[in-house]
Amino acid sequence: MKIFISIIVLMFPFLLLSQSDNIDGNYNYKISYQLHYQLDSTNSDHIKSEKMWLYTGDNISRFSSAGQAISDSILNSDKHSKKSFGEMAKLKSQIPNYKFEYYIYKGIPDGKLSFAREIVDDNLRYIENLNDINWQISSVTKSLFGYKAQKAITTYAGRDYIAWFTEEIPISDGPYKFQGLPGLIIKIKDTENHYVFNLREVKKLPKPIKIKFSKKKFLTTSKSKFKSVKQQFERHPFSKMEQSGISFDFKKGVRERMTKQHKEKLKKRNNPIELE
Repeated sequence: MKIFISIIVLMFPFLLLSQSDNIDGNYNYKISYQLHYQLDSTNSDHIKSEKMWLYTGDNISRFSSAGQAISDSILNSDKHSKKSFGEMAKLKSQIPNYKFEYYIYKGIPDGKLSFAREIVDDNLRYIENLNDINWQISSVTKSLFGYKAQKAITTYAGRDYIAWFTEEIPISDGPYKFQGLPGLIIKIKDTENHYVFNLREVKKLPKPIKIKFSKKKFLTTSKSKFKSVKQQFERHPFSKMEQSGISFDFKKGVRERMTKQHKEKLKKRNNPIELE
């Protein structure tokens, strides 16, 4: 199955880093988080971890898995476009494993948030308001990761969260869709400890990175429609790809076996970060 996914990634590279479309500004900071998550709500021993990156600056930020960002940087770079399949396979071996295949842009469109993900050959985006997260700031403080941190709580998408932010880093942002506090969120977790983001590093970029974003590369849809397309792909991945023109030459019984294995894995992925 890993080989199969690798071929699809090479055939359909993400387009989120393509030419800009009237988005002016730079990313000035790269902030690293470690995400610990539990995809199977029935198995508290099955905790996984992934490195996540937040690029922020000029009232716009981009959040994604580090692996996703590295993958796109390698596969979409112009200097790699003329390399052979073998050379591309070698480059791809440098990409770390990752599970989260989305980008979150805060401030695109202005005052809003864009959630973007490619599903086979559909480069989808839905838009939300940035002020959908309502915080209650506590007077409780403590030292965390070398910073003076202050507590805040919120409820979002079916989960209750506890966040710690620091005004010592005057960036009103944080991991995933979380933002809007008077300082950088350096830790946030839901009260069940199913999703925990911890700060790893704050790095001022030696040279600002130009923000690249093209609205023309997306099919903008509603959040409910996006979820529907995502669920359809997760339940019937081969059918979705065949509808997009991809053909498979399975030996007898292989497709059925892979489909059964895929369904078994889906049963253990019952705990998304957004429950509503």
